[in-house]
Amino acid sequence: MGKRKHEFLPRNHLAEYGDLDKSNWKDLRVNSNWKFIDPAIQGLLRLLNQSGFTTFSSCSGGHRRNLNQSNSDHEGGYISFFPPSGITYKLYFALRKKYRHFVFDVVTNTRNGSKWVESTELDWQLQRNRASKRAYYYEIFEDMAKIVRGLKPTEKSLLFSQLAKHYNS
Repeated sequence: MGKRKHEFLPRNHLAEYGDLDKSNWKDLRVNSNWKFIDPAIQGLLRLLNQSGFTTFSSCSGGHRRNLNQSNSDHEGGYISFFPPSGITYKLYFALRKKYRHFVFDVVTNTRNGSKWVESTELDWQLQRNRASKRAYYYEIFEDMAKIVRGLKPTEKSLLFSQLAKHYNS
């Protein structure tokens, strides 16, 4: 059997996740922070934030990983929301059955340095036995965008968005 051919997504941030990389904790109201966002999910993050779902940390996944590590050939991705958002669960339940070659997870109460941040996070990881293909990731991101576009803004999501802007200013 031949060696699997991987297609990796470009990365715009350091390899470390979350609190290990300060650039991953970004206020997207500041235009210069967009340069740290992976190109594959910039459109999705813009849509989420414009729809009232405040993201503060993300990684598209699909990057080349240190192949000396035995746990995976490619990195998983994630989007963290602050304040916590039900969109995390909506995306999780919509995607996990359709994309069986990915493992999805929802994480809450993420650690930011020495502080706890009440948040929700959607994680995805391509199964290890699959070759990483860009198309897999672009398809998931497009489906996420369709789900977000199909939502009607609620008073609660708009209120959370306003609270997050006030809290972060």
